[in-house]
Amino acid sequence: MNLQRADEVSASGEINVGLAERLASMIAGGLLVGWGIRKRSAAGLAGAVVGADLIYRGVRGHCNMYGALGVNTAGADKPGSEIRPDAPEVRRSITIDRSPEELYQFWRDPINLAHIAAHFAQVTPRPNNITHWRVRGPLKQVLEWDSRYIEEQPGERLVWETIPGSTLVNRGEITFQPGPRGGTEVHLTMQFEPPLGPVGVGVVKALHILPRGIAGQSLRRFKSLVETGEVPSLQRNPSGRGASDNF
Repeated sequence: MNLQRADEVSASGEINVGLAERLASMIAGGLLVGWGIRKRSAAGLAGAVVGADLIYRGVRGHCNMYGALGVNTAGADKPGSEIRPDAPEVRRSITIDRSPEELYQFWRDPINLAHIAAHFAQVTPRPNNITHWRVRGPLKQVLEWDSRYIEEQPGERLVWETIPGSTLVNRGEITFQPGPRGGTEVHLTMQFEPPLGPVGVGVVKALHILPRGIAGQSLRRFKSLVETGEVPSLQRNPSGRGASDNF
């Protein structure tokens, strides 16, 4: 399981509280503090103290009780193939003026993949066909995971999933099909499951925590790198995403 250091570690220990749980702690803590201030009583003071502790827990991402019990909700001990059916999913497509075989080989190269995904993640190849991903998320939390390809059909399809111990369980699939008017139709599907199961999924959908343009911008970068050797310019679109990139 990946552990965060330096600015990603609280003064009392490593991050052991998942993203969704941290957000829930901050929301509940804020409500308790507000209630305690309005109550102006011993019970209100106690509630405000508990609320402040919950806020601190959410900001720091560390729970002393979890540490004592050896619990860590910042990572999930299941592979990406076990993602819940209701987990957030995004699908995007693009046509690229290259053959399916060429595009398959380009995406399959971990060095090229690092350039394709550079707008949202640091991608590092590791031994045994493992790829390491590192993304900075909300609340300064660093989300890290290792993925591996579980299905490879040269020139046609690649499927990958995270391995146990990931802070963001996910899986993805990219397919390459000859276009009816030439070129290749590329279809990319990505699905994520936040920590805390259905509660985490609800928080992500409500607050749009995950980057909205991951899949769409990845495909645009892929197309530009293959056809021109450069990443697409964002000069005309500073946000780096189009209206169709939203979850």
